[in-house]
Amino acid sequence: WSHVFKGGYHSPFIRQMSMIKTRNQNFLSEISNRIDEMKPVYDSINALQDTSWRINRPVFQVLETFYNQNNPIGKIPPKESLELPAKPTSITDKKEFAEWVKNNKQTWTAWKHRASKVHEFNAKIESKRIQIRKIIKLAKTFEKEPEIYFPHQLDFRGRAYPVPMFLNPQGVEHARALLEFSKGERMGNNPESARWLAIHGANQYGEDKCSLEDRVDWVNKNEQFILESAANPLNSDFWKSADKPFCFLAFCFEWKGYKENGANHETHIPVAVDGTCNGLQVFSLLLRDEVGGAATNLIPSDKPQDIYGIVADRTIEALQNEDSDDYYHPKYEVSKKLLAQQWLRLGINRKLTKRPVMVVPYSGTLHACREYIEKYVVDEVKEHEWGDELFFPTMYLARIVWAQINRTVIKAREAMDWLQKVSRLASMEDLPLNWSTPSGFIVLQQYREVRTRRIETKLGEGIVKLAVATEEGTRLSRRRQRSGCSPNYIHSLDSSMLSLVTCKMKSQGVNHFAMIHDSYGVHATNVDQLSKSLRRVCVDMFEEDLLAKFRDEIHAMLSPRNQKKIPPLPEKGSLDLDKVLESDYFFA
Repeated sequence: WSHVFKGGYHSPFIRQMSMIKTRNQNFLSEISNRIDEMKPVYDSINALQDTSWRINRPVFQVLETFYNQNNPIGKIPPKESLELPAKPTSITDKKEFAEWVKNNKQTWTAWKHRASKVHEFNAKIESKRIQIRKIIKLAKTFEKEPEIYFPHQLDFRGRAYPVPMFLNPQGVEHARALLEFSKGERMGNNPESARWLAIHGANQYGEDKCSLEDRVDWVNKNEQFILESAANPLNSDFWKSADKPFCFLAFCFEWKGYKENGANHETHIPVAVDGTCNGLQVFSLLLRDEVGGAATNLIPSDKPQDIYGIVADRTIEALQNEDSDDYYHPKYEVSKKLLAQQWLRLGINRKLTKRPVMVVPYSGTLHACREYIEKYVVDEVKEHEWGDELFFPTMYLARIVWAQINRTVIKAREAMDWLQKVSRLASMEDLPLNWSTPSGFIVLQQYREVRTRRIETKLGEGIVKLAVATEEGTRLSRRRQRSGCSPNYIHSLDSSMLSLVTCKMKSQGVNHFAMIHDSYGVHATNVDQLSKSLRRVCVDMFEEDLLAKFRDEIHAMLSPRNQKKIPPLPEKGSLDLDKVLESDYFFA
């Protein structure tokens, strides 16, 4: 990209796209005059586009074989849909059937609920089947290409995304596993390269809650199984149990090559380091929050802190202390104490609390928390005591989980509330939110009211009624502006950090990047350099009072009357930013 309207595909057969995905032509025209101010943005997106990839053939052969054999490994969907549960009656006469339903309403409702769940599951599976078939077709098409490149675009927050769908470096796990850097780098005699490759392998398997040394030890202890997985992946079960099985299998092939060739081995797979609940990390950095900072690994520790585990432990403690014999709800004749005991028997763990915690910085709500808990029960729990009636038990637990989250991330909640209040002042004047980021990117948030109309259409064998957006209104949507402010501000800062880290690494001679928002990937030989660079960039970036800068930029937009209504900035804590430089688990 040399200009907002000059870049992307080099082809007359593809319509020219803009660097930023937006329909606001006035905004694009304004941005196009700021090329010099946005140099890190241009340099970083071009570095991502300059990264050359190729298909990882051994992983592709295994993936294609298992899919063709209808052997669902990881998130590969089964080829066959689930059968609907048998109807509780075979009556075909309409009048008799209506009478039967009237007399057996509870039975019929329970069947409809079960059938609805099967229909929902089958619909999701069908979309995943389409996805994996496209991924396999694309991989086969490009299998013999020595180099593949992915044009990128930015969204209005500055986040970079590959333009091609399905098979790309930010795709689903098995799609990412099919891609490796086309140019390898010699491992050499630097022990850090092998160490980071081993840490990456442990991370992909799911051994990422222990110390970095323990992760390396885990690889050494399981080396026989790792090498067997690479030598005979179709018959080995070890790699299939990994959290990210195909990415772990790619590591197994890489580790086998390293063990056979030693320092002369050329490594190709991206080795990534990930932030800890990055949204909460950003809030903790903004407000120097020592409590949130400790929970999200901004402070050095002997082993990684697990904010999801912290919330899970506090939830267990709250359930153990529940002693109320009152009904949770008049319609649900179960006491709170009994509900707590039922949840303790089922088991509370970090996997249950992970999604509710993750969405907090992105305007997560109590009801979203409940939905994630219900999804956990449906997907992960084989037996429980509630049958199909999950709303009341999950809402009970959601209130407790939500309270424990607020206990853990107090400062983040203060910052989110402050951002929403400022957004409301701008919306009162029908003004979009406009702010700049440390990389020089200009964010324009303007969610407008959407007009909708209802249509009926046939889907499969049934008729569905959909609400379709026809056009955007002229006025800003106050609700959407308010709820979007916090997540978009956080995303704009994580995208800015990614841009600055990419530029710093590029200036140091690194040319291959696998960057996914809060996950930074390079060759194993460059991870040690990446770790130092990203910590330095983070400290330098957050030394500036970014919330005060945001306030000043919004202040300049408002009328004098509303300028006076901007609330004071949340108070800062005592977190020492320089501690990030010493924290092994900030990104790991």
